[in-house]
Amino acid sequence: MGDSTRRIIMLLKRKKERQAETVGQTNLSKEANVILKIEGELKKQLDMIHLTEDDLRVLVGLQPLVCAEIESIVSRFYQNITNQNNLLAIIESNSSVEKLKQTLKRHIQEMFDGKVDIDYVEKRKRIALIHAKIGLEPKWYMGAFQDLLQQMLSIFEQHITDFTAYRTAVLATTKIFNIEQQIVLDAYNTEHESVHIEHIEKQDKLYESIQVTSESLTSIFLKVNLAVDELVAFSSKLTEQSNETKQTAKEVVNHSEEGQAGLVSQQQRMQHIGDQMGMVQKELTALEAAAAKIGSIVGLVEGIAEQTNLLSLNASIESARAGEQGKGFAVVASEVRKLAEETKSSVSDVTALIQDTHSQISNVSKFMETAEDLIANGTVQLGDVTSKFENIMTHSQSNEQISSRTEESIKQFTGELMDVKGAMQQAESVLRQLNELT
Repeated sequence: MGDSTRRIIMLLKRKKERQAETVGQTNLSKEANVILKIEGELKKQLDMIHLTEDDLRVLVGLQPLVCAEIESIVSRFYQNITNQNNLLAIIESNSSVEKLKQTLKRHIQEMFDGKVDIDYVEKRKRIALIHAKIGLEPKWYMGAFQDLLQQMLSIFEQHITDFTAYRTAVLATTKIFNIEQQIVLDAYNTEHESVHIEHIEKQDKLYESIQVTSESLTSIFLKVNLAVDELVAFSSKLTEQSNETKQTAKEVVNHSEEGQAGLVSQQQRMQHIGDQMGMVQKELTALEAAAAKIGSIVGLVEGIAEQTNLLSLNASIESARAGEQGKGFAVVASEVRKLAEETKSSVSDVTALIQDTHSQISNVSKFMETAEDLIANGTVQLGDVTSKFENIMTHSQSNEQISSRTEESIKQFTGELMDVKGAMQQAESVLRQLNELT
């Protein structure tokens, strides 16, 4: 017997052994206890895909094969999952790969336990709700289960050589996978519908809140617009008052300048009068000196008159002694005496006049001193008044500048108020549009 013949005999022998194993497994599956207890609409879905108790027995028969390969199935499944960054991020933010591997092992084993009842369905629904809450979209769930199914079919292809047994295993497995997906997707839809209804309710409440808030804001904007209008009107009044204040300040400056000019002119006149008074004082001093000289001359004339009177008296005496010859000389002596007496009398009048002149000069000098003091004080006071006028002018000019700046500030404030008013009107328009939308 050649080597090739021996090899063929060995292959046929192994094929028979495998067929025997398959028949044995089929017999075991026919004897396995299974539970298929579903009511309602899901029962119709099971009938539609023709999932029967025989299919569950086939799955129970396949469970040892699946459990033997469970480690490689789960590892390959999560190796495929971790290649998707978005799925890995969902896993890491909610659990860990190792925990999910253990969960998936139990899940796959339960699919081949031969029990499809209310507990089985509820457990799948809870898994679907968890997937929905963590944000795993149905497309990724479907893709992951397709990968699991492909692994299962690959394992069956390797270990089940009989085509009929292989076909039976594939049909049963695809049915259980299909009902798994139906349950999960139905739970997904229910959860999404619930979320959608909740979202609509929240949206309605939000719309109501927006409407109430927008109406309240509209009322506030109306009040603010009224307040802004009042502020604009008030700022206009302030501008008018500022203009009046500015005009008044200009008039004060003009009057102050005129008053200052008049004070300066008056101060100059006072200075001129003071100078003239000084010159009069000098003239009075000279007049007093002249009067004193006249007094001395009058005294001399008075002495001469006395001497002349004595001489006329002596001449009268001598003419009386001369007798008839001295009568003419006596007449001359009498006339001389009369002239001397008249001169003396005139000198007395002049002396009295000189004394009166001295007295008047003295009084005038006193009056001049008083006038000079008054003029000096007046000049000082005029200087103080001039200084005050300068201060008034300075403050008036400063007030004018402040009024100008105030006017500019009011104009700027009015412009900003108008901008605020425009913005409020725009906001009011937006709120009205929002009210219409809501």
